[in-house]
Amino acid sequence: MEDKENSKSENQPSKNALKKAQKEAEKAAKKAQRKLEQQAGDAAVAEAEQPDVSAGCYGSYGLMRSAEKVERVLHEVEKLDSTCADTELWLRGRLHTSRAKGKQCFFVLRQQQFSVQAVLAVSETTSRQMVKFVAAITKESIIDVCAVVKTTPNKIESCSQQDVELHVKQVWVASASEARLPLQIEDAARPDTDDGLATVGADVKLDNRILDLRTSTNQAIYRVEAGIMRLFREHLTKEGFVEINTPKIISGLYIVNVPGNVGMVCNQDIRCKILFCIFNIKMYWSRH
Repeated sequence: MEDKENSKSENQPSKNALKKAQKEAEKAAKKAQRKLEQQAGDAAVAEAEQPDVSAGCYGSYGLMRSAEKVERVLHEVEKLDSTCADTELWLRGRLHTSRAKGKQCFFVLRQQQFSVQAVLAVSETTSRQMVKFVAAITKESIIDVCAVVKTTPNKIESCSQQDVELHVKQVWVASASEARLPLQIEDAARPDTDDGLATVGADVKLDNRILDLRTSTNQAIYRVEAGIMRLFREHLTKEGFVEINTPKIISGLYIVNVPGNVGMVCNQDIRCKILFCIFNIKMYWSRH
């Protein structure tokens, strides 16, 4: 038994041998990492030295000085459908989301509550520098895009225009947003009941109301409200009512003498409505 145990202990490596093997493995890993970094650096230098075939097709307008008038017709995302296939056109909107993958970059262009997917890929006419530039554009920036409309075999569920996509030719930044926004539009659009997904609290939304009003939910609320007010206006106008607009933000109280020598203390809004009655406007309505 002792001979067997002694033979086993002799076959096992010593602690010094294990430490030496571990150090050699660490050295080999560091050497491989340095080699990969060097190869990546050489590839970046070689790429920078290559001619940019997309020069003049992307960039930033800079400060708008109205030095020249650009003859350009901007189309609406809402009207993009299969009838626009193979048509080259210009669009202006906000960069909703972007995702770079290899030699491709996918991004979503948004106008109000309407959105469409755009695709940019490295090719003979599109350089890798252009793809990197588009991938680095911050969200919510206003951009001009020249693209060809193409139909898609599968519906794009994440966009309102599901049957078409844009094959990008030019991208220009009209107004760049900050790199870090206080909230993301897609997060603010989610209800609080979504489990596992990021949401935005009411206090953050109210503190950043400009961004919150860009969500599709708020855009829809204002359009529904506008439709209801249009129906009320049409109905009341048909019944002979006159729409009036009275000042709402003027402070102070007024004493109005109405027929019968009765004095009434009221604010500016009520005072104007009483005056309209005195002016023999029989029926009127006002929106508050």
